[in-house]
Amino acid sequence: MRNSSTHILTSHAGSLPRPQALLDANRARKDGKGGDERAFQDSLRAATIDVVRQQQELGIDVPGDGEFGKSMAYSVNYGAWWNYSFQRLTGLRLADAAIIRPGVPIPSSITGKGGFELTTFDQRRDWRKFAAAYADPESGIYMGPEAFQLPACIGPVTYTGQEAIAADIANMKAALAAAGIEEGFMTSVAPGSAVRMANEYYKTDDEFLMAGADAMREEYKAIVDAGLILQLDDPLVAEGWDQVVPEPSPAEYRKYARLRVDALNHDSLFLIRYLQTGYEIRLFHVGSGVLEKAALKDPKGSSTIWGSPWSRLSSADGRYLFTLYVGPNGGAMVHVLDTHDATARCVDLPGTGSWDSAATWTMVLDPDGRHLWAISAGYGRVVHIDIPSRRVVNAYRFRVNSWNTATATAVMSPDGERIAFTDANHIWFLVLAQRRIVTGPAHVAIAMAYSPDQKHLWVLGQRSRISSLRPR
Repeated sequence: MRNSSTHILTSHAGSLPRPQALLDANRARKDGKGGDERAFQDSLRAATIDVVRQQQELGIDVPGDGEFGKSMAYSVNYGAWWNYSFQRLTGLRLADAAIIRPGVPIPSSITGKGGFELTTFDQRRDWRKFAAAYADPESGIYMGPEAFQLPACIGPVTYTGQEAIAADIANMKAALAAAGIEEGFMTSVAPGSAVRMANEYYKTDDEFLMAGADAMREEYKAIVDAGLILQLDDPLVAEGWDQVVPEPSPAEYRKYARLRVDALNHDSLFLIRYLQTGYEIRLFHVGSGVLEKAALKDPKGSSTIWGSPWSRLSSADGRYLFTLYVGPNGGAMVHVLDTHDATARCVDLPGTGSWDSAATWTMVLDPDGRHLWAISAGYGRVVHIDIPSRRVVNAYRFRVNSWNTATATAVMSPDGERIAFTDANHIWFLVLAQRRIVTGPAHVAIAMAYSPDQKHLWVLGQRSRISSLRPR
């Protein structure tokens, strides 16, 4: 996000008034009279470009798309920020869904599997206390003439709005480019507000909440990956208080709201469980205390990891966890855990040897975090793994000077152009541009580090002696 030392940067909450032509077009599409879809999309992009230009003219530093991609058929619609997501999620039933509008009775509660329940909208404490105001178009809190359906969850919730969010992003990027603005924002509904509906599928509402968080994350990630600021709309955390009947204690409501914040942060742990035949990894949701039943599987279909863990390495952004496992016959593999997508993949390392030689495998990452090198000083092999594809790209061999390799270590240069690694009594250099291994000086190294200017390689040797070498 931008900052400024000359003035306070200005922005706004998100939704802006739609032009009448866009409202009419949205209403026609809703009624099945939309006509030329391409013409509609062109007009939506033009409206987005125009609203960003207007924000610029008014002095807004960080504009939004006005939420124009979230359809509104009338100028007053307080549900568009939320109900747009109903068309982007699976597992929801819209037919015979609850109609949301003051004065229209709804027989069942919104939720009902764990904790206290949210009541129906027409039974909210404020709506009942101030029913006349909520029904008065001149009151300022009128909900608009259009009722909307509130669906129920009847199956697994997943995200299917990839094309829709891509179109919204493209419109916003075109608007920013047309105005010459470097930064803008888009909104998305937060998990707690997104799943404010009846749950007929998940065992508990907590499981439903976390499933909604997993699904909506695709939309959040798409916005952020496009270089835009993501604003998450979660009014339920505040206004849900009025929807609980009878009125809860502050402590009870804070517990309810805290779980919605946990879902937003989506804190999770990946737990490695020991089995007689190996290991498996399962996802644990910290906020709800839910442990996923199924273990993570790699594309081969296996959820069990063989061998014993020898070393671990994490990417700088925390997305990837690499664990090198060694089997009893000296074979080795790298288990790649993607914490963003909750997926796992096992990459077998070519070549096998005795236990002693295999046990000297170590790993190093390049500065961009896209390439991993697994190095076995005892076996005389360097294996290059491309992280996005989870595939072995190259394997290099070098002459092993000694099988006593307990002190093997490796370090990547800051520019990512070479790797220094050791066997028992030598330092080696892998020059990546030339794809060749160069023999270095005879030296026993317990640990190594490059200086920031890369002119020195600092080596911690025996008896805690530190030496400075010139990298090759």
